[in-house]
Amino acid sequence: MKFYLISFRTDFNLTGEYKRLESIFKIFSDANIEAEIISVSKKKSFHSPKKAESFSGHFFDIFIILIKVFHLRKSSAFFFVLLPTPIFSFIGDIIKMMTPNRVIVNFESHLSNLSMKDLFENVKHEPWFYITRFLFNNNFFSGFSLKKADKYIINTQYQYEELLKIGYAFNKIEIIENIIPIIPKGEKISLKNKYSISSQDKVLCYIGHYFHVKGVDILLKAFLILLNKNINLKLIIAWSGLGDNKKIEKLISDLNINNSIILLEKVIVSDIFSIADILVLPYRFSFGSQILPNILLEGISAGIPIVTSNLPVLDAVLQDSVIISYNNNDPTKLAEKINVLLNDEMRCVQCVKNQNKFLYYKYNQMMIKQKYLQLLNV
Repeated sequence: MKFYLISFRTDFNLTGEYKRLESIFKIFSDANIEAEIISVSKKKSFHSPKKAESFSGHFFDIFIILIKVFHLRKSSAFFFVLLPTPIFSFIGDIIKMMTPNRVIVNFESHLSNLSMKDLFENVKHEPWFYITRFLFNNNFFSGFSLKKADKYIINTQYQYEELLKIGYAFNKIEIIENIIPIIPKGEKISLKNKYSISSQDKVLCYIGHYFHVKGVDILLKAFLILLNKNINLKLIIAWSGLGDNKKIEKLISDLNINNSIILLEKVIVSDIFSIADILVLPYRFSFGSQILPNILLEGISAGIPIVTSNLPVLDAVLQDSVIISYNNNDPTKLAEKINVLLNDEMRCVQCVKNQNKFLYYKYNQMMIKQKYLQLLNV
C-alpha cells in the first residue's frame, strides 16, 4: 500500500505547506509506509520568485497532477490531497471519481470572511488578492462541491463549524492538529555576532511573506514608535520570497529606520528564534494563510514570546494566554503590546510556561501522529 501526498501549489516550496507535507510524509515513512509527494512545484531562484500566477497556469498545473493520478488510479494506494480552502473541494471530487481508492482532503485554511468594508479599505493595496477571495472564496461557491472524498481533515474547531454550515457531513470531518517541529535553540551571543547585533540590543523578528494581508507595514510603523522609546532595538525581517519586497523596502526607507532593520531572505529559523526576544505576526486577516501558521507554531515550540492579531481563528492559542494579541491594523496598539513584553521579563517567562502547557495538553505530537496513521487504519 502506497500513500501519495498531493500538492497543487506551484509556490509550495516557499510556503508553510511544504513543511506540513514534509511532516506528514515523515509520519508515514517512520511507520514503514511507502509515501511519495506529488507536486508541480518548480525549483525557483529564491531571489526572483514568481509574483503571480495566471488562471491558465494554475489550471494547466492541476491538469498535470490529475493525469498523474489517473495513471495511478488502479494501484493499491491512498491519496492525501492538500488544498488551500473548501472552494477547491471540486479537485477532491474529481480525484475520487477517478479512483476506487481512499481519498483524503486536507484544507489548509478557511473561507474568506471579508466584509464589504474590509474590501473597500484594502483592495487598492492588492486588488487581485482581495477581489478574488471576496468573490469566489466564500460559502456560496464552496457549497457547490459534491463532497465525494472519504474524509476531510481540518486543523481547528473554527474550520469544523465552517464545513458543517456549507453542507459537509459531520462524520466525514476530522480535526487533526498540525505537526509542530522541535525547534532547537543555538548560542545567542555568537549568533548575534553573526548578524552584527549588539549584546545590549533587544530583538524583534518577523518571518514570512510580504503580502498586504500579513501586515508587515503595520509592524514597521509600530517599530518606529518603539524606536522612539528604546534605541537599543533591532527588527529582523526574514522574507519567504513571496510578496512585493520593493514596497516593504521603500516603506523602511520612508520611515528612516534602515539602520535598525536587518533584512534577510532564506534563513535557519532556529537561528532567528535563538536571537529574537519576541516574534511578531501582525496579520490583518487570517485567510490567505494556514489557519494556524507554521511559523506561529514553531515559535511556540521554540519557547519565544509571541505577539499577533486578535483573530477569531486563533482562539485555540489566545484563550490560554499562549500568545499576546493586539487589535488588528493599529500600529500604536501593536507597539504597546510589544513594549509590555520588552519591559516585563516575568510576563515573558509566563508566556513561555503557557506555551509549554499548550504543547503538552493540546498539541501532543504522539497523539497527532496516531490520528494520521488511523486514517489508514494502520
